[in-house]
Amino acid sequence: GEPQGSWGSMIGVINGRKFGVARLNTSVMQEVGSGVSSIRSSIHHVPANVGPLMRVLLVTIAPIYWALARESGEALNGHSLTGGRFRQESHVEFATGKQGLPLTPSVPKAHPVSFHGSPRLLPRLTPSPSKPPQAPEQDFEERYVQTGPGQLFVDSTQHFFQGSLPSFLRCNHSIQYNAARGPQPQLVQHLRASAISSAFDPQAEALRFQLTTALQAEENEVGCPEGFELDSQGAFCVDRDECSGGPSPCSHTCLNAPGRFSCACPAGFALAWDDRNCRDVDECAGDARLCREGQRCVNLLGSYRCLPDCGPGFRVAADGASCEDVDECLEGLDDCHYNQLCENTPGGHRCSCSRGYRMQGPSLPCLDVNECLQLPKACAYQCHNLQGSYRCLCPPGQTLLRDGKACTSLERNGQSRTESAQVCISLPPSPTCPAPMPGPDLDECRVRNLCQHACRNTEGSYQCLCPAGYRLLPSGKNYINECEEEDIECGPGQMCFNTRGSYQCVDTPCPATYRQGPSPGVCLCRPQDVLPALLAAPQQCQLLPLPLGVRAHHDVARLAAFSESGVPANRTELSVLEPDPRSPFALRPLRAGLGAVYTRRALTRSGLYRLTARAAAPRHQSVFVLLIAVSPYPY
Repeated sequence: GEPQGSWGSMIGVINGRKFGVARLNTSVMQEVGSGVSSIRSSIHHVPANVGPLMRVLLVTIAPIYWALARESGEALNGHSLTGGRFRQESHVEFATGKQGLPLTPSVPKAHPVSFHGSPRLLPRLTPSPSKPPQAPEQDFEERYVQTGPGQLFVDSTQHFFQGSLPSFLRCNHSIQYNAARGPQPQLVQHLRASAISSAFDPQAEALRFQLTTALQAEENEVGCPEGFELDSQGAFCVDRDECSGGPSPCSHTCLNAPGRFSCACPAGFALAWDDRNCRDVDECAGDARLCREGQRCVNLLGSYRCLPDCGPGFRVAADGASCEDVDECLEGLDDCHYNQLCENTPGGHRCSCSRGYRMQGPSLPCLDVNECLQLPKACAYQCHNLQGSYRCLCPPGQTLLRDGKACTSLERNGQSRTESAQVCISLPPSPTCPAPMPGPDLDECRVRNLCQHACRNTEGSYQCLCPAGYRLLPSGKNYINECEEEDIECGPGQMCFNTRGSYQCVDTPCPATYRQGPSPGVCLCRPQDVLPALLAAPQQCQLLPLPLGVRAHHDVARLAAFSESGVPANRTELSVLEPDPRSPFALRPLRAGLGAVYTRRALTRSGLYRLTARAAAPRHQSVFVLLIAVSPYPY
């Protein structure tokens, strides 16, 4: 019968704190009305310095709550599947901060479990909370995936509070058992844990867990879950290595794990919000004590450096250990006006004006000095002011002496006269500007993935185009059902097959011992050709359009056998008639009366394929003709 509980012992190390042999007792009560198992587990002889840390480690009894979980439908718990003898190895990853921060992996623990004897749990976990965590009060779900004969992989995420901050831990288990006991009824089963509570009694040195569990098979199973794919025989789910065989999903390092992958960054980098790209960590912003006194922290790409803390106007020299003056004038770092003179000084600079000009203030232009207004007078006769200077003038018949200020009479050794003239023309600005010329059109079609199929650039805009047989919808592309919208009439013995982007009239001839049914694609046996002990079974055609690019070993359809009353025919065997080794499609049995059509290789070519399957039962048989049309487009 079903087990009512278990008992055993546990030893281990948590945060470097050893504890002796702890006694483990578990009781289970089946709640028929609610369809769950109520599990109560207690661990005695747990030291007081370890017990509060273990409140969050519900994983320590994972083998027990799986083995004793309430079964629903075809699902089998651990005891029913393994007979109570299995080995479970668990890995726990703790978040080091709020949800989304990098995880710190723990040392694995092993659970050799036998419900015919004494479970001996050997956890060796290293969580690193600063405060004792609280139990995962939220419900969680574990997924059990059949990865091989006698092999299961399990993963879950459990949330809890670290003080007042939410945190989480991620668990995965590898289970091995006797392969002769067979696989799970389906490739995937789900265990739901709810009503979770835990408490630690320091006086009794007892840690108590309580929860309810229920196990059910995958609903509407269509293959392996995300991160897995069917093996070459189509019997088990194997890990898909996202890190190899194509472009890496990570900017730096991709780490593959069963059923998932994670990205890692080199030292000095951390994952961005998308968990795929690495961003530089500004170490200087987080810890002001990285550098010694008199130094300052400078962030670098992936690192940092401690440099001398040079004062204003100085910078770190090439040797990285001393400071040197910055020549603001030479490097254009001064605040002098363009007509001012810049003079470098230690740690700074000074702005001045040329001779003949005077200062107004910082960053203001130098003003001309009118020397003609100064006393004593600059010229003996007449002074003419110039920008930055002046010129002395003399009366007619006199000329300036070499000092440029005094005048003297001219000496004429001959008569000569030179005349010159200059004309200044002022050109006023144009009262109007010419109309602006239109700019060049932006070709939006150069942007990748703007349209699903094709893009046509227009003046000032663009237009998305669909291939023949498709129409553009506000939310995307959709193919047209010509068989319905155009009322296609095919010939006798044919049926209209709406493919993706087109249609075909396909022949659906009936076998020699069949006659045409009431609608195309249905053939009925002639009564005179049927043995009295057999039931007349029809032959039916089904149409399946698929997009291009479906990956290999992917389920695309399910075939199920039912009786005339709609009851599943579990004593029915499914097989392929006249299998074509060149076809990319094949049929694999799931269980009696149920099979899956899957892709043997990736769909890289368009075309029409035919797969004929027979469902044979002791008293009747049926024939399914599946016509599969692969579109030339990935939609």
